[in-house]
Amino acid sequence: MSLLPGQIQPQSVPFGTVDAQGRVFVDQNWYLFLYNLANQILSGQSSGSVPTSQADIIDIVDLDAATTPFAPQAPPVQSVVVGASPFVFRALANGVLSISGGAVSAVSLARQGAAVSPVLTSGMVRLRRLDEVTITYGSTLPGGVATPTVMFLPD
Repeated sequence: MSLLPGQIQPQSVPFGTVDAQGRVFVDQNWYLFLYNLANQILSGQSSGSVPTSQADIIDIVDLDAATTPFAPQAPPVQSVVVGASPFVFRALANGVLSISGGAVSAVSLARQGAAVSPVLTSGMVRLRRLDEVTITYGSTLPGGVATPTVMFLPD
């Protein structure tokens, strides 16, 4: 049974066999698939033209990279739900913690058990995976507690 160019063997079909002398023979259906594929691409019968130089190939790759919708992007910003004071945030990835607003009185950083205090009361704190930031805040308004806004920007 031969294959059409658009059909590919399932993963369970071996690509080839090895004889007693150690020579590898490509399976007939895989050979026909690769032959037909190469014939379509290299003969100029495909819908596009075949690149003729290394510069043409680089231009095609650059254009593809610039227009692909799956280009790597930074992870989205994560809004942190701030709990009761003192609130501890543990970074599950490298990134930056943004602290703004509220009635923050202290922010401390702990890395591998060593604490650095105080760091700041608002701003950005660079974090490594498993770093812990403790945010202490209190009430400044007559009606309640001014909770800070905290965002995590993962790398």
